[in-house]
Amino acid sequence: RLRSAALTDTLTGLPNRRFAMRRLQQAWESSSRTGQPLSIVMVDIDEFKRINDTAGHDAGDALLQTVAERLRGALRPGDLIARMGGDEFAVLLTRLPDAEALQPILMRITDQLHAPFSHAGRPLECRASIGVALYPDHGADDVALFKHADIALYHAKNNGRGRAILFQPHLLDSWERETAMLDRARHILSHEQPCPWYQPKISLQDGGIIGFEALFRCPVADGSVIMPGDIARAFEHPELGPALTERMVERV
Repeated sequence: RLRSAALTDTLTGLPNRRFAMRRLQQAWESSSRTGQPLSIVMVDIDEFKRINDTAGHDAGDALLQTVAERLRGALRPGDLIARMGGDEFAVLLTRLPDAEALQPILMRITDQLHAPFSHAGRPLECRASIGVALYPDHGADDVALFKHADIALYHAKNNGRGRAILFQPHLLDSWERETAMLDRARHILSHEQPCPWYQPKISLQDGGIIGFEALFRCPVADGSVIMPGDIARAFEHPELGPALTERMVERV
């Protein structure tokens, strides 16, 4: 019972993150010997926090249990489904004859998850973003495969949600650029002093100055200036964006 409790998610009855990562490593070791493809599919429920906030945590828990059940119904016997934590699930697909065999499975997952859902008589939207990585095309080992599936999920969530995206190398480049922007913005908030540079607003009637626009700039010690485009992704971030705005308002 203790072993089961350590490897099982109590809410959904699915294997937990620890068990899933162990199985992924074992599956990769087997595939690296046989050459048979395997895939890791990351699933994240869209707008889950909003459902919790508006419909209550009972509704959120019911949705998680429903997603678990729908994933079971969409997959083949022997496929691994795990709850990784929060509203994130992982699916490990082995016994794939080729990459093309992945498509009908993804279609079944999407169709099942996007079916209508209601709790206590209240209809709630059930949609999910999905990121997929395939071995050996998208990672030389289990660690890289999991990372690349997570990056594909990140792009699915940030490009419209409710869709499945298969990892591609350019997604990694984009993710690294965005991560660097966010890291740079965090450094600015902690160690630098962003300040407004004022651009005059000119009346076209008489050429007089009628106001100013405050533009974000951050001079640094080496004499360069960090421009808004250098941290563009941070302005859309749910935490960094408001923090940067508040800092600018204070400086104005």
